[in-house]
Amino acid sequence: AREAEVLNYWKRHGYIVGEEKTIMYRAGVIIPKHRKVSKPWRHDYSRRMLYLSSYYSSDEYFEQYYELLRKWKPKFMHTLPSAAYLFAEFLNRQGKRIPLLKVFSASEMLYPYQKELIEKVFECEVVDHYGHSEPGNYAAGQCSKGNYHINPRNVYTEVTSDGDILETSLNNYSMPFIRYQVGDKADGMHIEPCGCGLSSPYFKSISGRDSEIIYTGDGRKISSIGFDQIFRSSEVQLGQIVQKKPGEIILRIVPKPAFDDASKNKIIASLQDRVGLKTVVSVVIEQSIPLEENGKFRMIVSEL
Repeated sequence: AREAEVLNYWKRHGYIVGEEKTIMYRAGVIIPKHRKVSKPWRHDYSRRMLYLSSYYSSDEYFEQYYELLRKWKPKFMHTLPSAAYLFAEFLNRQGKRIPLLKVFSASEMLYPYQKELIEKVFECEVVDHYGHSEPGNYAAGQCSKGNYHINPRNVYTEVTSDGDILETSLNNYSMPFIRYQVGDKADGMHIEPCGCGLSSPYFKSISGRDSEIIYTGDGRKISSIGFDQIFRSSEVQLGQIVQKKPGEIILRIVPKPAFDDASKNKIIASLQDRVGLKTVVSVVIEQSIPLEENGKFRMIVSEL
């Protein structure tokens, strides 16, 4: 159901999977640290998709991406806003352009300054979509009027007086989600006619989903989206990534009883697969990690 919602959202903007060449520019395509990075991209020929990795975001890789896309001639791009913005910044400095039909942004906040430069460099409109897989509101995609429409068949959505988004899943039978507070905020629920032709309720604006930029020791600037995976299947109760200087990362870890040197080395290795061996990683064992003033836990903390 969630994938169908995304596909319908893309279709409303003229894109059908498999009919046009598409860039998927997101976290992924990780080259293990012991292997030389040659091509941080992958092709899915059956769906005519090219996967670019946002983990390799430096002028060296941007030049390779540009030459690859100039020859491949894609029409659409699905991307993290921070990744597309850093790439667009490089292309703009070089006076280069990659004409597309549409850019779909997701997973992070899309800021006006990012949207402006991305649209300039890729010579097309950027449309954003808001989604998450927990309760079921997975494809609140922007319409032609810029509003984020919600499919009421999948989820019942509320917005509190403080702007907090609450969701009740209507199709998750394995785990109930009732008035689940997702941690993001919206301007309110709107049910008046939108003007785009859709009759579903919508948000006009959403705040939240920020991600930090990590500065690696080999000169890359990468989105921290996906970095939570380094703590998966590990003996860690709570983990936090802190950056105070470019090329240096502090891992703050609240361990479980079974945590040992092998657990620590596994986490460091997973992190270095993303940031490279030239990034200095140090581990600090903590009894606890305090929450932010708003009561939320920040997994990525950047002081840069």
